[in-house]
Amino acid sequence: MVRLIQRLFTGKTSSGTAWAILCALLISGCATTIPPQGIPLGEKLRVPPGFSVSTITTQVPNARAMAEGPRGTVFVGSYAAGNVYALELAEGRVIKVRTLLRGLASPTSIAILNGALFVATTTQILRYDNIEDRLDNPPAPVTVIDGLLNQRTHAARFIGFGPDEKLYLNLSAPCDLCEPAADEFALIIRTNLDGSNREIVARGVRNTGGFDWHPQSGELWFTQTEADELADSRVNEELNRVTKAGQHFGFPYCRSGDIKDPKFGDKRACDEFVPPVAKLGGHTAPLGMTFYNGSAFPTEFRNNIFIARHGSHDPPRVGYDVVRVVFDESGKTTIKPFVEGFLDENKNVLGRPVGVLVLHDGSMLISDDQNGAIYRVRYVR
Repeated sequence: MVRLIQRLFTGKTSSGTAWAILCALLISGCATTIPPQGIPLGEKLRVPPGFSVSTITTQVPNARAMAEGPRGTVFVGSYAAGNVYALELAEGRVIKVRTLLRGLASPTSIAILNGALFVATTTQILRYDNIEDRLDNPPAPVTVIDGLLNQRTHAARFIGFGPDEKLYLNLSAPCDLCEPAADEFALIIRTNLDGSNREIVARGVRNTGGFDWHPQSGELWFTQTEADELADSRVNEELNRVTKAGQHFGFPYCRSGDIKDPKFGDKRACDEFVPPVAKLGGHTAPLGMTFYNGSAFPTEFRNNIFIARHGSHDPPRVGYDVVRVVFDESGKTTIKPFVEGFLDENKNVLGRPVGVLVLHDGSMLISDDQNGAIYRVRYVR
């Protein structure tokens, strides 16, 4: 512990990660004493005319996916920090931050259904019943799914509930670029709420960090990241749509819908697979996404998809923004900027967006895992 404290204060460990580990070791009151994790970047971010953006907290280390409870509590998952946070809001402002759950294995994604909080760790899906009644004393979890592979690559899980009230889950490829076992990896699956009756929804999905359902058609849409080792600038990250359960989206044989993989591409042709609806740029790392189904934004924003592009690992810096996908009457897509400013004029990284959540009041939250921050976007004109 002494060494950890030394690393925390000498800058050899990120403050968010080290503080979260320290809290877990001490098992004490870290709920409202977490130090700020980053600058109030919201005031530096750029949004379209008529919108405003503000930082509502910097006290959620390694903030990732978010979900809103029926009473307005905002729950936030994390990756390295191993925590789930509960944010109490009043008039769009955070008035209390609780470290609700500690010591979990990368609880990146969370979801709410019927008052229960579902948490995805690397190996399990856990359920915490009546969670908003138990914020100060969380109940013991119910294990919904157990025994997921504790893989080193693409270990983060993403979960959500479809219009069919099924639990949807990614089983991403356990590699950067390989030919994984069929019907075991590179999948999106769904189960009953108790984890039974596993069905394959989509195949050939290398890794998805976000999906959502169209408010009108009920179709599943998801983001997909491409292999890091493919330096070809033509290879794009993807936005995909599932129109029929079991469709195959190309991994590892075809990239971006029309580029034969150099290693595995001779085994199957690109025209065998479902092409992406939109290409999101190479190495932009699209993660969280959501349809805008609120009423506070102007009409032209309704049913647009908002995607957080986490950004490239290495230069040149690309992504680091939130974009919206606009559809015309023929279904053609256009990618437009929505939130910018996570890079400065010299391409230095100021923040990394991850999750996108539409609140019940129609405003939008964006998580930033670098700064441990949540930003709120409102339409004010």
